[in-house]
Amino acid sequence: MTTFTSLPNAAVQPGGRPRGSTITALRDNPVSIAECDPTALVNQAHWHPYNKVMNGDANTGKFWDQAIDGTLAELITPDWVDDYEYAIWLERVGVSAGTGNLNLDVFRETTGSYSGGMATVVFNTNNRVTGRIEIYRPRIASNGHACASFLSVTSATGNVAGTIANTNASPGYSTSQKLLRAKLVHSGGGNFNTGQAFLLRRRAIY
Repeated sequence: MTTFTSLPNAAVQPGGRPRGSTITALRDNPVSIAECDPTALVNQAHWHPYNKVMNGDANTGKFWDQAIDGTLAELITPDWVDDYEYAIWLERVGVSAGTGNLNLDVFRETTGSYSGGMATVVFNTNNRVTGRIEIYRPRIASNGHACASFLSVTSATGNVAGTIANTNASPGYSTSQKLLRAKLVHSGGGNFNTGQAFLLRRRAIY
C-alpha cells in the first residue's frame, strides 16, 4: 500500500525549490487516497462513515448501539448536509415485540415533519436484520427522493439461513423540498432492543 505524506505549506509555496520527497509525495498521495491508506484523507466519493475524516481515525458513523444507548422506539439519524447521499447500515438489529415492517420515515425540511418513506423487510422478535438502506439525492429539493434497501433477515441465534429482501421506493410530497434526516420504526410496535446502526455518506455533486 502506498503511504500518504502530509506536506507543509512551505513545501509548495511559490518561490520554493521542490525537493525530491515533495515530488514523490505529490505523485503518491492520490494513489494512497485511492488505496485507503490509514493515514490518508477519506475518499469522499465512496461510502464512508459520515463523521470519518482520515481512513485510520476512530470514527465509525455509529449513531445507535443498544448496549450503550439502550432500547429505543425510533432510530433517528444525525442531520444530513448538502452535496452528499446517505446510507444507513444496520448490524443485527432486533425488536422487543410484534411482527411488522422495518419502516424508513424521512423528515421533510420545508414541511417540518416526518412522512412514510419506505416499508422494507418484515421481521419479529425471533429475527435480526443486517444490511443497508440508501437514500439518493436527499439534499436536492424535489417532490420525490428515491430510496433502496438491501437487507438480510436471519434468526436471533444466527444459525438459520435467512432471507434477503431488496426494496425500492420513491416517497412523494406535494411540495418540493429537501430531506434533513430519517428515522426507522417497527410497524409491529416493537422497540429496537438489540444491535447497532451506522450512518454512511458519499459525495455527490449533481
